Amino acid sequence: MDTPICIVMTRIVFRDLVLSICRFSGISYLEDAQDVNGLINERIRSFAERTRCLYDDRITFTLTGSGQAGYYDQHGTAFGRDVLEVHRLYIDGQPLRNFQGKYGPVSIEELATYYPTYLTDSPAKPQFFCQIPPRTIRLFPTPDQDYAQCFAAGWYLPAAIAIQASGDSQELDLPEEYQRTAAYWTASALLIPTATGQSDYERMANLNQEAAFFMQELANRSRRQLGGPSIRGAIRYRPGL
Repeated sequence: MDTPICIVMTRIVFRDLVLSICRFSGISYLEDAQDVNGLINERIRSFAERTRCLYDDRITFTLTGSGQAGYYDQHGTAFGRDVLEVHRLYIDGQPLRNFQGKYGPVSIEELATYYPTYLTDSPAKPQFFCQIPPRTIRLFPTPDQDYAQCFAAGWYLPAAIAIQASGDSQELDLPEEYQRTAAYWTASALLIPTATGQSDYERMANLNQEAAFFMQELANRSRRQLGGPSIRGAIRYRPGL
């Protein structure tokens, strides 16, 4: 049985792990600290986006009835996190249901079918929400006022860490059981372009094939998460260097 890693995964600990992987590979790699820190931000976000490993069932949502016209940017200030996908939405503490009576979003097609005049209907308390690509929430009816106790449940992306040394002590927002796999994912992007393997997963496999396979499995599993978040820890893997 694997022994849990008890080290707090701050940015500097994660960076040292990533650079150790690169040194062990024997392939030339990027070493400038700020460049590495910026790339860590990018790769941790792309790891979370591909694997959907971050889920929060109480993301604050500021619902205002003025100036929004029912549209809310998932990247914007209305949400307490950078939301990747909304699973459920709560207004006045109550979850919104779809047309089948289940908690969750409706499609624009369904909304137009059931409410052909939805674009011009009068504002009222929202009863439904749609997720419009790439990352926008549409409420219907358009809110007629501000509402309290509003929350979102869904997958989110971690906030960027300052690339300066002041960010080194900040802990990564990443599940402990996925941290080493994320480190291999990050290290693969530090290798010079002439490294063998063209795709991200091929470059990652040059460092550790099992880690690359595990991340692909996580990514494949995330695409099947239609009924809710995945169960953390279903697969636990900590590859050695």
